[in-house]
Amino acid sequence: MDHLTVIETSNDLASMTADDIALANYEVLRRAGRKASTVNQYTQTEKRWAEFCATRNLNPLNFEVVYIDAFFQTLKDAYSRTTLQNMLSHLRKAVEAIAASSDDTAALYLRQLQAMRHYKIDASWGGMNSHKRGGKRLPTQTVYAALNASASNPLLKARNGAFYALLFFAGLRREELRQLKWAQVDFDRSVIKVVGGKKRAKDESDEIPMLGDLKTILQQWRDVQALSVQGENRVYVISAIRKGGHLAADKPIASGAVYELMRPYEAMPHDARHTLVTNLLEKNVPLHTTQKIARHKRGETTMGYAHAMEAEQLAKTVPNPYG
Repeated sequence: MDHLTVIETSNDLASMTADDIALANYEVLRRAGRKASTVNQYTQTEKRWAEFCATRNLNPLNFEVVYIDAFFQTLKDAYSRTTLQNMLSHLRKAVEAIAASSDDTAALYLRQLQAMRHYKIDASWGGMNSHKRGGKRLPTQTVYAALNASASNPLLKARNGAFYALLFFAGLRREELRQLKWAQVDFDRSVIKVVGGKKRAKDESDEIPMLGDLKTILQQWRDVQALSVQGENRVYVISAIRKGGHLAADKPIASGAVYELMRPYEAMPHDARHTLVTNLLEKNVPLHTTQKIARHKRGETTMGYAHAMEAEQLAKTVPNPYG
């Protein structure tokens, strides 16, 4: 693969530039309503592809499968299999964009696109990033920094406060938070009914207590939300807010937005859950109670947190055996 040479191309193909790719692809993404972060991911993949072609004196506008395979052979140990699959999808979209941009080269690129659709990322590929990162415990000051973070408008500040409170005080998983409805929040009983979730049937439910400041924060968010829509009943607890400071459609917040809200704290959504469970155990909350709050199907999962915390405490208290 290191000795690949440039395939002879037609004048029409050779006359296209990298800017033509970017322009055509940008137009496809714009029409599809893709957000800026998604467009950036596509751009990064195209940049890696262009760099790969430059080092091998290849035409970056030629997407023959033999070159696509050579490209991924250089990346298979550096990225997770999921990331590699996403990159392949990005390149397919680029070829689709070019095919749609010119009638003269459409046939060529449609043929290459068809071949790329049959190309698969090998199941054995994926380097050290392929393993899911375990949760990490966040400091208490980080938790309250998130809960009290400033925002560009009062509506956004109240929504974000509720978002972080559900993660840190209820330990909701990403999809549980996204799909949470006001009908599942019982302020009278101070409980939240979580429907479905990990390793549960879609209609299976658990009730969890509103710990800490969660109830107060949710009530404040409900009042602010109701005021912003003039009393209209909203279904979902956490939804998007437009740049102008107005509530978007009554539907779950996007998955990408969940990760973006955790990014300022260099954390993932699961880290909030990890922090909650670890703190409960550290405060000597019984194991079975912690398991119920965390909605762990198996007690061994909760025990894993306890063992990790015990090891952490030992590292702090046991003296140097050779000191």
